[in-house]
Amino acid sequence: MSIARDIERTEFSDNSNSVVNIGEFTAYFAETTEQLNKAYRLRHQVFCEELGWVPTNDFELESDEFDVNATIICVENAQGEVVGTNRLVDSMHGWISEKCFPQTIAGDITEVKKNSIVESSRIAIHPDLRNKSIPGSSLRLQDVLFLMAMDYAWDNLKRSNILVTVTPLFAMLYKRKGLAFTQIGPIVTMDDGCKIASYQVDIEVSKDTYTPYAKFHQETQGYLKAC
Repeated sequence: MSIARDIERTEFSDNSNSVVNIGEFTAYFAETTEQLNKAYRLRHQVFCEELGWVPTNDFELESDEFDVNATIICVENAQGEVVGTNRLVDSMHGWISEKCFPQTIAGDITEVKKNSIVESSRIAIHPDLRNKSIPGSSLRLQDVLFLMAMDYAWDNLKRSNILVTVTPLFAMLYKRKGLAFTQIGPIVTMDDGCKIASYQVDIEVSKDTYTPYAKFHQETQGYLKAC
């Protein structure tokens, strides 16, 4: 079954009311308290319960000060549960990498922020769906999250780069798929032994080289626009 038969779309609008349906999954930009809390609930499961990076809490929601200025991207399953999420924060605001992982960015962070860039962070995917293709599609949930982040940063925020702080393995895998990753600081080992680094992703180049982006546009001629 082709992706084109599985994806419906609404027009991309300035207030982010775009919805993409891929098989049994629905991707959108969170706007309501209910939608945001679904994303925060998944983040609690991943960052608090699974990884232990953040203390658990009785509300079972993981949120921080950076969410105030963030655009939250969600992917829901057929049961209405958010199973994938990430967020974008423009360079005019504070970044989590700036506060928590400054050692992964060489030089002055203010100079990095001048480079038409937006930060993508708090990427969380339900463990049962990580690194698995969406049924009837060549895409994975992390592809959908990154594709939506690319287009939102380019079309709505008028930014040409995305900063991500991820594991070197994540970066290597996505480089192989054509994302224009440039490491902008050293690899750092966290207290739990996890290695991370910060990378700058060139959106304009990635539109031509990132295999999922090109395939998505070719097969759907829909939501994600050609460069």
